[in-house]
Amino acid sequence: MAKRVLVVEDDPVLRMDAATMLEDAGLEVVQLETGDSALSYVLEQSDEVGAVFSDVQMPGDTDGLDLAQYLAVNWPAITIVLTSGHVHPTQDLPDNIRFVSKPWVAAEVLAALTAGPRPDPAAD
Repeated sequence: MAKRVLVVEDDPVLRMDAATMLEDAGLEVVQLETGDSALSYVLEQSDEVGAVFSDVQMPGDTDGLDLAQYLAVNWPAITIVLTSGHVHPTQDLPDNIRFVSKPWVAAEVLAALTAGPRPDPAAD
Protein backbone atom coordinates (compact mmCIF):
# COMPACT_ATOMS: atom_id res chain seq x y z
CA MET A 1 0.00 0.00 0.00
CA ALA A 2 1.85 3.08 -1.25
CA LYS A 3 -0.69 5.68 -0.21
CA ARG A 4 -1.21 7.19 3.23
CA VAL A 5 -3.13 5.57 6.03
CA LEU A 6 -5.21 7.94 8.14
CA VAL A 7 -5.34 6.99 11.82
CA VAL A 8 -8.44 8.63 13.28
CA GLU A 9 -8.65 8.30 17.06
CA ASP A 10 -9.55 10.81 19.77
CA ASP A 11 -7.43 9.12 22.44
CA PRO A 12 -3.89 10.46 21.89
CA VAL A 13 -2.16 7.38 23.34
CA LEU A 14 -4.13 4.95 21.18
CA ARG A 15 -3.66 7.19 18.13
CA MET A 16 0.10 7.25 18.67
CA ASP A 17 0.22 3.48 19.29
CA ALA A 18 -1.69 2.79 16.07
CA ALA A 19 0.46 5.20 14.08
CA THR A 20 3.66 3.64 15.40
CA MET A 21 2.40 0.14 14.61
CA LEU A 22 1.58 1.12 11.02
CA GLU A 23 4.80 3.09 10.53
CA ASP A 24 6.78 0.08 11.81
CA ALA A 25 5.07 -1.91 9.03
CA GLY A 26 6.43 0.59 6.50
CA LEU A 27 3.26 2.61 5.95
CA GLU A 28 3.00 6.38 5.72
CA VAL A 29 0.62 7.59 8.44
CA VAL A 30 -1.33 10.78 9.07
CA GLN A 31 -2.78 11.12 12.58
CA LEU A 32 -6.14 12.85 13.04
CA GLU A 33 -8.20 13.36 16.19
CA THR A 34 -11.78 13.45 14.83
CA GLY A 35 -13.95 12.19 12.03
CA ASP A 36 -14.54 15.80 11.03
CA SER A 37 -10.81 16.41 10.53
CA ALA A 38 -10.45 13.12 8.63
CA LEU A 39 -13.30 14.02 6.31
CA SER A 40 -11.74 17.42 5.62
CA TYR A 41 -8.40 15.76 4.92
CA VAL A 42 -9.92 13.31 2.45
CA LEU A 43 -11.91 16.04 0.71
CA GLU A 44 -8.66 17.95 0.14
CA GLN A 45 -6.28 15.05 -0.56
CA SER A 46 -8.31 12.00 -1.56
CA ASP A 47 -5.72 10.94 -4.14
CA GLU A 48 -3.16 10.50 -1.37
CA VAL A 49 -5.32 8.30 0.92
CA GLY A 50 -5.20 4.53 0.56
CA ALA A 51 -6.78 3.50 3.85
CA VAL A 52 -8.44 4.80 7.01
CA PHE A 53 -8.12 3.17 10.44
CA SER A 54 -10.75 4.83 12.63
CA ASP A 55 -12.32 4.53 16.04
CA VAL A 56 -16.12 4.31 15.92
CA GLN A 57 -16.95 6.67 18.80
CA MET A 58 -15.43 10.15 18.55
CA PRO A 59 -16.47 13.69 19.37
CA GLY A 60 -17.72 16.05 16.68
CA ASP A 61 -20.38 15.89 14.01
CA THR A 62 -18.83 12.91 12.20
CA ASP A 63 -18.18 9.74 14.17
CA GLY A 64 -16.18 6.83 12.76
CA LEU A 65 -19.20 5.02 11.37
CA ASP A 66 -20.46 8.16 9.58
CA LEU A 67 -16.98 8.76 8.20
CA ALA A 68 -16.63 5.16 7.01
CA GLN A 69 -20.01 5.08 5.30
CA TYR A 70 -19.41 8.41 3.55
CA LEU A 71 -15.98 7.34 2.34
CA ALA A 72 -17.25 3.92 1.22
CA VAL A 73 -19.82 5.56 -1.07
CA ASN A 74 -17.70 8.43 -2.39
CA TRP A 75 -14.22 6.83 -2.45
CA PRO A 76 -14.76 3.06 -2.70
CA ALA A 77 -11.06 2.47 -3.44
CA ILE A 78 -10.14 3.62 0.09
CA THR A 79 -9.94 0.66 2.46
CA ILE A 80 -11.61 1.41 5.79
CA VAL A 81 -11.01 -0.39 9.07
CA LEU A 82 -13.17 0.58 12.03
CA THR A 83 -12.27 -0.25 15.60
CA SER A 84 -13.97 -0.01 18.98
CA GLY A 85 -13.79 -1.53 22.41
CA HIS A 86 -17.39 -0.62 23.18
CA VAL A 87 -19.56 -1.10 20.12
CA HIS A 88 -19.62 -3.35 17.10
CA PRO A 89 -21.46 -2.03 14.04
CA THR A 90 -24.60 -4.12 13.67
CA GLN A 91 -25.71 -3.03 10.22
CA ASP A 92 -24.24 -4.53 7.08
CA LEU A 93 -21.05 -2.75 6.20
CA PRO A 94 -20.05 -1.96 2.61
CA ASP A 95 -17.40 -4.23 1.07
CA ASN A 96 -14.53 -1.85 1.73
CA ILE A 97 -15.22 -1.49 5.47
CA ARG A 98 -13.80 -3.97 7.97
CA PHE A 99 -14.04 -4.08 11.76
CA VAL A 100 -11.34 -4.99 14.31
CA SER A 101 -12.23 -5.05 18.01
CA LYS A 102 -10.12 -3.24 20.62
CA PRO A 103 -7.75 -4.13 22.03
CA TRP A 104 -6.43 -4.81 18.57
CA VAL A 105 -3.48 -6.88 17.53
CA ALA A 106 -1.11 -5.47 14.91
CA ALA A 107 -1.41 -8.50 12.64
CA GLU A 108 -5.23 -8.22 12.59
CA VAL A 109 -5.16 -4.51 11.75
CA LEU A 110 -2.54 -4.95 9.02
CA ALA A 111 -4.43 -7.90 7.54
CA ALA A 112 -7.65 -5.88 7.47
CA LEU A 113 -5.91 -2.91 5.85
CA THR A 114 -4.37 -5.02 3.11
CA ALA A 115 -7.17 -7.55 2.51
CA GLY A 116 -9.02 -5.53 -0.12
CA PRO A 117 -12.80 -5.72 -0.52
CA ARG A 118 -14.66 -8.42 1.36
CA PRO A 119 -16.11 -11.18 -0.82
CA ASP A 120 -19.80 -10.73 -1.67
CA PRO A 121 -21.70 -13.70 -0.13
CA ALA A 122 -24.51 -13.16 -2.66
CA ALA A 123 -22.07 -13.95 -5.47
CA ASP A 124 -21.81 -17.62 -4.40
